[in-house]
Amino acid sequence: KNKQFFKSYGLKDFKLIHLPHAVDNDRFRKYFDQHKNSQQEIRDKLGLSNKFNILFIGRLHQEKRIFDLIEAVGELTERIQLTIVGDGKLQSEVRLALESYPNISFKMVGFKNQKELLEFYITGDLMVLPSQLETWGLVVNEAMNFNLPIILSDKVGCALDLCLEKNGYVFKMGDINTLRKYIHYLVDNPKVTKKLGVESGEVIKQYSYEKIIKNLVLSLSDY
Repeated sequence: KNKQFFKSYGLKDFKLIHLPHAVDNDRFRKYFDQHKNSQQEIRDKLGLSNKFNILFIGRLHQEKRIFDLIEAVGELTERIQLTIVGDGKLQSEVRLALESYPNISFKMVGFKNQKELLEFYITGDLMVLPSQLETWGLVVNEAMNFNLPIILSDKVGCALDLCLEKNGYVFKMGDINTLRKYIHYLVDNPKVTKKLGVESGEVIKQYSYEKIIKNLVLSLSDY
């Protein structure tokens, strides 16, 4: 959308340098490769069930719309584990909302630093970010390095760049029925979920520090 913004003011493509918003892919990917066969062991360590594990990672603030996610999974099957990583002013309200759905297996683990986050990413089956305001969402980059499919609202900044048909779904912010439909489909179709996750791992390779450096160097060659 940055590109669209600049082009709306008349800039030409040749004047624009693509510097993709990135995380340290190598660091996340290294952990994934080393621990991808230890998911069950890590789940046991963290006290997570063997159910389909949906990750929400972010502040518990209104703009993240976590209550949409809770409502979406609250009426689904008992095969879902919802893991919430983060804290904030809505922590008590979030817990009450979760407890109102007795069939949800959930775990609220509070804030975790990046090193601690690695263990939670490796246990995930799906990453969901239903925000109403999200300039980008670097947690999505991180999750994709763990071969996780993604479901994002259309107000998440990176949705246009990172959530393609081959690795996840975008829904209209606040459309809980569509969010529920996408989640239910992935829970019921593990092979599709796996395939989408592998594609996430491929897509995120293009959003790297290496890509930023390469494009900067190419741009300098014009001067």
